[in-house]
Amino acid sequence: MGFKTIDNKVSFRKWNDWEKEDCVAGFFIEESVDKTYGKPQYKIDVTDCSWDEKLVGTKLMLNGAGKLNANLPSVPKGTKIRVTFNGKSVMESGIHEGKEVNDITLDVDQDDILDGIVAAQEKVNAASTPMTSEEEAKALGL
Repeated sequence: MGFKTIDNKVSFRKWNDWEKEDCVAGFFIEESVDKTYGKPQYKIDVTDCSWDEKLVGTKLMLNGAGKLNANLPSVPKGTKIRVTFNGKSVMESGIHEGKEVNDITLDVDQDDILDGIVAAQEKVNAASTPMTSEEEAKALGL
């Protein structure tokens, strides 16, 4: 049996330092707010990293970005995710039309999501009082 030293240090990498096709995978640990800029950030426990194998087994903080901000808050903590940087793109519509943004792909382990839905459904089924459809949807994370 091998041992690895546990380090609570959290690494960080600015999106401007990412190169096209850089990819990191790991377990989604928590969402927080950056103290300096007041923007969302997401901590993962790294299981795979394309640019630095030494990050495997450590924590990495990801700055918020459009696709992460829109999708990660609904992902259950502990779910395995993969984030891939596709380079920069220009927004074609919306309030940021014409602005260059980080083009990121977020993949979520389907088995983890299914386990989370089953657990939520069990909570719904175990409720001692009937739930409204709105309460049931909230419990299921919908």
